[in-house]
Amino acid sequence: MGGMAMVELEHYLDYLRVQRNLSPATLLAYQRDLTHFLTFVWEQLDLLKKPQHLRSIDKYLVREYLAFLTRERYARSTIARRLASIRGFSRFLFTQALVKQDFAIGLRTPKQKKSIPDVMNMDEIMGFLEINMPGKSAALQGRNRAIFELLYATGIRLAELVGLGLSDVDYGNQYLRVMGKGRKERIVPLGEYALASVEEYCRKHRLDLLQGRHEEA
Repeated sequence: MGGMAMVELEHYLDYLRVQRNLSPATLLAYQRDLTHFLTFVWEQLDLLKKPQHLRSIDKYLVREYLAFLTRERYARSTIARRLASIRGFSRFLFTQALVKQDFAIGLRTPKQKKSIPDVMNMDEIMGFLEINMPGKSAALQGRNRAIFELLYATGIRLAELVGLGLSDVDYGNQYLRVMGKGRKERIVPLGEYALASVEEYCRKHRLDLLQGRHEEA
């Protein structure tokens, strides 16, 4: 792959890191997707006897790449993600006047099969929350119950749960302040069961687990 393409890819990743505050894992996924795409494109340009340059990329090459992924039996979700990565990169290159056209504009994302996930019914959830875990202290069980209640009641991500602090719980107004992807804050209502579990954990068990440490979580 051409050195200029790699330089511009690094510039794009820097842009995503600084402007969109993406996580290292997400940036790595973008890097892998776009490196795979550019490697394919450079091979095609070589076969077509065309200059191996970013300005040589057009929507027909992108379509060839998507067709290649389909022939290789990549999952539809993977193809859709790769196309999303290409769209963002193409838009960036176009705004920087590094390509003549936005080579991904107008390309459709492959339709994905929709599947309904298996979910627990109310009896199963209540039974799960009532399980006593052998070998676990009362403090750990209280913490775990509060975690499960919060996840079930709010549907927040694990990463968002880990980032919660004491000041993010508003007991009076019964809501949770959550910091999501891209440092975007949102307010999530809290039900009485989840609120009670969090309050009980903080009142009875939190200090036992901290063992003298000073933490906001």
